[in-house]
Amino acid sequence: PSPLPAQDRNPALPPAAADQTETSGLEKYYRERAQRNPQDRVAFEGMAILEVRCADYASAIASYRRALELAPHDYDTQVGLARALAYNGQYDTAQAAYQAILKEHPEDTGAFEGLARVYMWSGHPTAALPIFQSLAKRYPASPEYSLELARVEMRLARYPEARPTLAALLTADPRNREAQLQLASVDLLEGHQADALRRFSHLLAKDPTDAEALRGNARLAYYRGDLKYAHDLVSKLVQDDPHDVPTLLLLAHLERALHNRRKAGALLARAEFLDGRNEEARELRASLRNDSRPTWHTAASWAREMGSGSPAS
Repeated sequence: PSPLPAQDRNPALPPAAADQTETSGLEKYYRERAQRNPQDRVAFEGMAILEVRCADYASAIASYRRALELAPHDYDTQVGLARALAYNGQYDTAQAAYQAILKEHPEDTGAFEGLARVYMWSGHPTAALPIFQSLAKRYPASPEYSLELARVEMRLARYPEARPTLAALLTADPRNREAQLQLASVDLLEGHQADALRRFSHLLAKDPTDAEALRGNARLAYYRGDLKYAHDLVSKLVQDDPHDVPTLLLLAHLERALHNRRKAGALLARAEFLDGRNEEARELRASLRNDSRPTWHTAASWAREMGSGSPAS
């Protein structure tokens, strides 16, 4: 399993669907406005925003496009459309939308950032790398861009480059939990298991319920071959949050390692239902298919691979 949490493999995931009851009144208001006046751009844009909140991206795209017909150069509508396209998985069209914005606003930070995220989601981290490098350099006081840069570097297996980026973040703010988690993942990926354990333990000392740190400890136990401890810990995490995709996938990996292929497949199906674009889920699905051949990876082989800095896929 990947030591990287989902948000690190796919930063800035689309927003979760909002409670329909929270938005139905406003949606009705904007829809009635649009019906009374088909030229009311604000009504269409308002509907689009609410549709994104409800994860109804196809409807949001249609609403944003209608709003753009009424105001072709409205910046907020252009950005909203690009985001909705990206959330809907229409990556090529989203890239074109962001690039069109950048033609009108060449220095627009939001458009650059959005374009980089689309590159990440569409599996092109190499294209995202120079953008986040530029943003981190342009805004050195913004830890978010440095953290995104480290995530891209890790996605590209550039662990030696990610380490100083994360170390600088922790020097500036030793309480930066995300940087501490990322650095623990770098340690894990480079085979520095004792350092990874120390960092995860440091986080758990602050918050014993920190699910990501607990999951990190479970991964470490998995790579060390302590499958029972890892399985018990991850099973409890899944009970606490049955909708957490990274934890479901880690438990699926553990079931696979324990030769419980049916259980692994059921957990994978749940994870795919919750996040159909998850890269690790696709990789695990392929691995389960290959399990028809007698090529099981043992926990010991995982530990050797992690120690060499070459995690299995």
